[in-house]
Amino acid sequence: MRELTSLLHPKTPYGAEQRPFGHRIHLLTGLACQWADVDGDPVLVTAGAVFLPVHRTAERKLDPDLTQFAYRLAASESPEDNGAMLRFVDSILVQARRHAAGIAWHSFADDLHVMTTLATERFPGIIAVGEAWQDRQHRERGVVSMVDTAGDAHFDGLIVEAMDLQGLEISPVLHTFQHQNTVQNLAEKLFAGESHDRLTEELGAGTLTQAAAVTLLGGKLMERLTWDKPFDLGGVIDKAAWDRFPSVFATTTGSSQ
Repeated sequence: MRELTSLLHPKTPYGAEQRPFGHRIHLLTGLACQWADVDGDPVLVTAGAVFLPVHRTAERKLDPDLTQFAYRLAASESPEDNGAMLRFVDSILVQARRHAAGIAWHSFADDLHVMTTLATERFPGIIAVGEAWQDRQHRERGVVSMVDTAGDAHFDGLIVEAMDLQGLEISPVLHTFQHQNTVQNLAEKLFAGESHDRLTEELGAGTLTQAAAVTLLGGKLMERLTWDKPFDLGGVIDKAAWDRFPSVFATTTGSSQ
């Protein structure tokens, strides 16, 4: 498994070391997973989380020229990496369920079903969030708000379709990475040993795009975020990740190309 991140302390995104002046930062957290089929079995190819600062009480209006976020991504290097990938997701959820300003996911029940099917050990974060997700409208004390950007929006389409409806624009290349046939094709090449760095970056960029979109859409449903349409999400992602994904963002800047 390979990890890509913009955080100096990726294992503690909500920790005090992220706050040099002692101020509490309220981080809305959106998560995403992308899957492939290998010999009839599901493989968690990429998983990621985006951390976006929000106001403690007021709705924040986003400006694409000023919006910044942090992220953590993991990419599988082998079909045997499912365990490590699940531990990665679990480590984020263990902290997020207590310390995030909110957790957003698109069609979480679908991902949860596959993750629990694959699990060969106990994952406390995945289990706890999965249980809380069933009754997220009546959350227990000390557990953050959770929102499903599909179910809670009464929308059963793909995340990229939800993005279009809410005016979140991305480049054609990033749009392509959202389609399952593209993910499957890239994963097959990756596991066959082709152009490892480039394929990892392309898969990671697709997951990063999805996690970023989920964060914004979730924030809108929680009435924590708003923006004017169209919103250049591709440009925001480009600024956040161009240094870790040069094979993608060297040729695609924002949503204009």
